[in-house]
Amino acid sequence: MDINSTGGFENEFTDAYRDQARKLGRFNLAVFGKTGAGKSSLVNAIFGENVARTGIGKPVSAGTTYYEHPSGNFGMFDCVGFETGESGDQILGALKSTVEDLRSRPITEQIHVVWYVLRWSDRRFEDTQADFIRELRRMGLPVVMILSQVPVLADGQPHPEAQELADLIAEEMGDEIVTGRPLVTNSVADPHLSQPVHGLMPLLEATFRAAPNGVHQALVAVQRIDSALKRRECQAIIATAAGAAAGIGAAPIPFADVALLLPTQVTMMAKLATRYALPVDAGTVGSLAVAATLAGGTASWAGRGLASMLKMIPGVGSAAGGAINATIAATLTTAIGFAWLSVCEFLATQTPEQIERHLRDGSALRARFYDEFRNLGRSPEEDDGPEHTAA
Repeated sequence: MDINSTGGFENEFTDAYRDQARKLGRFNLAVFGKTGAGKSSLVNAIFGENVARTGIGKPVSAGTTYYEHPSGNFGMFDCVGFETGESGDQILGALKSTVEDLRSRPITEQIHVVWYVLRWSDRRFEDTQADFIRELRRMGLPVVMILSQVPVLADGQPHPEAQELADLIAEEMGDEIVTGRPLVTNSVADPHLSQPVHGLMPLLEATFRAAPNGVHQALVAVQRIDSALKRRECQAIIATAAGAAAGIGAAPIPFADVALLLPTQVTMMAKLATRYALPVDAGTVGSLAVAATLAGGTASWAGRGLASMLKMIPGVGSAAGGAINATIAATLTTAIGFAWLSVCEFLATQTPEQIERHLRDGSALRARFYDEFRNLGRSPEEDDGPEHTAA
């Protein structure tokens, strides 16, 4: 592995990131519902940046466009302006051919879950809508039904008329939809009306339940609301890399040969980055890794850069014989892992435009990385949240 320069590190990281993103796969969601039902708001709330704006779009059938997230790990089949009646029949006819064609392709190209979104304030569920969902089920597609834009009352309970509508739909469609009942949600807060966001975690859990196991890791990566789930997976990645590094250091290696640890650490960093499915391309993620990990004036990650980082670890810089043993190798790798994880968590909260600004400057990313590195990373127990049962 040639990482003897900034460019070498960036190229190696970018290649590793592309490889790990490919292994992670892709989760594909199809979204149906009338205009104004709040489809885009729901997708944005769970998956972050507007995929239709930042992704690559291509028509796949009448009224349906497929958008691929820049990370490559999320795709969305969007029926713009879907209505009931004749246009619904046209969409179904074209969609049936598309689904049959996709079934012969790799799992990353297939439709995994359907969201059918109904605006609760319409206060009705039409026969044509029920027939549409039944036809989706005949195609073998799991359908999660959602009542959107549902307000809550002063006691925090969803509006009773929305609950009543959900009960009526459950009686008619319970066997056709995931969870047996429409999920009651609101994806955009309205502080003027004291209306909070609600119902998103049950929607994510239902989506996990409906999705095939082969795309669960991609779904973990692209979702934006269960940070504890992401962090637990990342902690496991760091622990595995630290174990591999300890194996390398079991036969003590001189500081000058610290590059022996780099393949393990670069792969670890690439895996961590994929778990946050940043809304930018692989090359930009590679540049972000350079901006975060290489301090100004450092000519070589494999030389002075990484060796100088060792000195930040108490007791390591003065290690007997100037060698890296199993404990030092594992500690160093763990610290790099948690420092880079902190950067990824931060970048995941940023828009593509903000990410580009951080890339041009780099000082905030470096400060975040080195502050976390000096803390040697947090222990896994400190950030564990409640178990996520859906995945």
